[in-house]
Amino acid sequence: MQRKAMLDERIASYLIKPVQRITKYQLLLKDLLTCCEEHTGEIKEALEVMMNVPKKANDAMHLSMLEGLEDSLQAYGEVLLQDNFTVWDPK
Repeated sequence: MQRKAMLDERIASYLIKPVQRITKYQLLLKDLLTCCEEHTGEIKEALEVMMNVPKKANDAMHLSMLEGLEDSLQAYGEVLLQDNFTVWDPK
């Protein structure tokens, strides 16, 4: 597939790029806050969103690991809270 599409890099390297962009956007927005005097409220809001994107992605990944779990969680040991996370019902 890689040769057919004439791609230089492996497919996996293209899949990671959006994740890398998120951290670059965070750095860009932090830099903008230090040098901009106007619209800092909007920049702060954008930065907050970009800081939450990876957290929400991790939450979704961890939650998907629990879906369909037939055993009780206690069978696996003590449950540790890393941070709060949001659970939503897509219905």
